[in-house]
Amino acid sequence: MRSFQFGVPTIIFPGAMFERRFNAKMVVRQNAGAFGELSDFRADWFESVFARRDELKKNAQRKMKR
Repeated sequence: MRSFQFGVPTIIFPGAMFERRFNAKMVVRQNAGAFGELSDFRADWFESVFARRDELKKNAQRKMKR
């Protein structure tokens, strides 16, 4: 969540911990980052997230201003 302070979008692989998964889902709900499962840890998945970097950054920066 600290990344919002600096307007930086995040890529989160939270594992099985409930709190981390919940936080990751909240970041995705704000469209300010990406939530990945271990099965997503592939080049094509990262490329798809990277392709959205400008949109994710804009939304992360918007959260910073609040």
